[in-house]
Amino acid sequence: MRFRSHLARPIDPRYRSNRQILIVATLAVVVFTIRAFGDGFGSALLEGLLSGGAVFLTWALTRELDPDEPNAALLAALISAPLVWYLGVPSLLVVAVVLMIGRVLIRSSGRPSTTLDLIGVSLLGIVAGRSAVGWAAALILGFALARDRALPGPAAPGSRIAALSVAAGATAMAVQFSEPGRTSLTVLYWVVLLAGVLAGSFTVPYHPATLGDYSGEPLSPVRKQSARRAVLAAAVLAVVVRGGEGVVTMLPVWASFVAVLLVGRGWLPVKTGPDSASDLP
Repeated sequence: MRFRSHLARPIDPRYRSNRQILIVATLAVVVFTIRAFGDGFGSALLEGLLSGGAVFLTWALTRELDPDEPNAALLAALISAPLVWYLGVPSLLVVAVVLMIGRVLIRSSGRPSTTLDLIGVSLLGIVAGRSAVGWAAALILGFALARDRALPGPAAPGSRIAALSVAAGATAMAVQFSEPGRTSLTVLYWVVLLAGVLAGSFTVPYHPATLGDYSGEPLSPVRKQSARRAVLAAAVLAVVVRGGEGVVTMLPVWASFVAVLLVGRGWLPVKTGPDSASDLP
């Protein structure tokens, strides 16, 4: 059994993009904490930490969907902040599930998931099934674990068992704990939803130059596109299941795809290419 993780990605502050998000996320924590200060210090700090976490996870998700453009991730984080401000803080648990969907499929490390990865991802998906939106994301996570075997590279041992465990476990949790019903879609929800779906549908495909963290080989373009499709499918399914609640929970996804589209199409002059060793001291 292999217990080294191939899904965990450390944040190396020597890289410019990593330093940027640490600053942006910290500022988000401070700003959102000040905003909620009237509710008491404890509640305000929790609000700030959750909001800053949402901004950070938006960045992390975009790094998986557009590995060659760190500026797209920074832009996505900046877009997510006002969305969270006006629409609310998404469930970080569910966003983490969506992040794992992208990470399992694109294989940022260049290596298949380990036993430890599969156990952790399975538990994450099952626990997320306590909510209807989490159940929707967990179903796509189960699909991603199964789909992983059909994509380039060696299969992860036990991925089929993990896929079945996530789908069955999350469904059991949803039956037991989730509440039926959908929240309505306001005009602002529709604007955010349509912007995200359209952006996700027209992102620019390319052959990544970014190297796997452990393999040292370029990431697979087929895996990248599969990750993008699966993440978009999870977000859309969440909206189908819960309406407006799904829109809010998937705010990081909408922000991510809008940023990927803007940078990929060259509509913003911020393209830089992959993180460079020149960033390192």
